[in-house]
Amino acid sequence: MGPLVLALLSSAAALFVGAAVLLLRGALFRPRQPMRLVVVQREDHPGGLFTLLLRRPGPARLLPLPRFLAGQSVALSIPGETVRRRYSIARWQRLPFSYEVAIKREPGGRFSPRLADHARPAARLLVGHPSGKFILPKQAERRRLVLIAGGVGITPLLAMLEQWCESGRPRSPTYLYWQVRHEAEAIYREALAALSRRHADLQVRILVSRPARGAAQRIDAALLAADLGALEGADFLICAGAGLLEALRSQLSGAGVPAGALHFERFSLQRSCGQDQDQDRTVDFGGERFSFAGHGSLLEAIEAQRLAIDADCRTGSCGRCLLAIEEGEVAYRVTPECLPSPAHVLACCAVPKTDLRLRTV
Repeated sequence: MGPLVLALLSSAAALFVGAAVLLLRGALFRPRQPMRLVVVQREDHPGGLFTLLLRRPGPARLLPLPRFLAGQSVALSIPGETVRRRYSIARWQRLPFSYEVAIKREPGGRFSPRLADHARPAARLLVGHPSGKFILPKQAERRRLVLIAGGVGITPLLAMLEQWCESGRPRSPTYLYWQVRHEAEAIYREALAALSRRHADLQVRILVSRPARGAAQRIDAALLAADLGALEGADFLICAGAGLLEALRSQLSGAGVPAGALHFERFSLQRSCGQDQDQDRTVDFGGERFSFAGHGSLLEAIEAQRLAIDADCRTGSCGRCLLAIEEGEVAYRVTPECLPSPAHVLACCAVPKTDLRLRTV
């Protein structure tokens, strides 16, 4: 048998094996399903806050959970129900056997009140695998790091500080500012105090906007400049509600902080979006027509019709609720982190400006 024939046979065999591998992978592939975890501990705190400790049930608790980068979050849902929400993992572990989340019960919310009633010790929850891009920047070891939290936005930043403190690498000065409404809502005060006692490079400041006594304290660029001096040359990581977040982004940009040094994650959006939000618009989504009036976003309006739409973060970060605009215009309540083209819209951040015809991408 000649060399040419052998070469042809070898190529054919390689192609056959490659095709078989691809077919086998396709046959065996299954999308990652949510984990079924159990609530092993719950603590209730003032201000409608509660913390949950989640782990695998039964003997499976001896198996570690998927690892995560500090700052990442998991999607929670109740078995048998369709609504889900993402929550940041509050405590970092190199090899996690449990996840801790802190949640604020929002009166009138679609999920947090139901979760607060359901998530008692021994209750089961569906928990997605950790994901998210709000993590420590790579240059964090070389530049000053300023972390700013509003309320329950402390959770991803606490995990970042724990990872930062355990890294064992040379550290740059790091500062945490945490604004809460009332003293009792600073539920991780002791954990932060323990970190700052162990690491001289970490400074923690907790500000109370509605104190029982004394003057109110609020985070703004002027306070940061008074504490830190020039704000250039630092990375800012911010996790807060829309009001505080947008105010700080504007102030820090005005103070000369470049956009590349501002890293942020929203955990809520403001309800108001001007007059367009209250006007009656007609929306056609995939051939289903309905009226938009009084909803907080296109995503809320679509879900109210019980129409299928993929969504996760609900704050303009993940991009999963991207839709194509076939006709009409939208107005954004806030600018998404990744603004899509004019021919597309992130449904969680936008309301109709005119009548709309939309389709899935």
